[in-house]
Amino acid sequence: MNHARYVPAPLTDCIQIMRTVSEAWCRHFYELRKPDEGGGLQPPFSSYWGCNRFRTIQDTMQMNSLEQLTNVERAKLLFDLFKDKIPGFLKFTKNTVVVLLEREAEHRLSWENKLFTFDFWLSLATCIEEKISRFGKSMERSGFIFSEQLFDGYHALFMTHCLEQYCKVNSPKNEKFVKAVELLFE
Repeated sequence: MNHARYVPAPLTDCIQIMRTVSEAWCRHFYELRKPDEGGGLQPPFSSYWGCNRFRTIQDTMQMNSLEQLTNVERAKLLFDLFKDKIPGFLKFTKNTVVVLLEREAEHRLSWENKLFTFDFWLSLATCIEEKISRFGKSMERSGFIFSEQLFDGYHALFMTHCLEQYCKVNSPKNEKFVKAVELLFE
């Protein structure tokens, strides 16, 4: 029994296109796995169109040096090492923003930074506070959310400042955490 007659014409065309693409994909995949100079097979997709999304196990096990790590990667590493300290740090950061907003006029008068204005600093602080409020507990559980939301772009400026202040306040209790922050962010 031919089931193709019960399928509308555009859908059969789509199915045929999918079959053709998958066959071409399989041929292309096997062409990529040609022997290299050492006689072994090349890993599939290792340099596929210059895309690093398809990596070999060997590629993913290599770690970048500290100088090559981005702020997001550094924050993820800090989260992975000290997951139990993150909730306290997030509370400290939120309190820092509250104090900044309460004493806005005082901080505005004493602002001495020439790189950016106090309004920019204030916008970073309020954005960070909104993200901590929005993501809440999921930020305490997920290193990806913690690092991507708080340490991406200019937000890293404010978060690095908060890390330094947190370490000054809690240095006797968290010596290892303080040393990790110094190693990663200074």
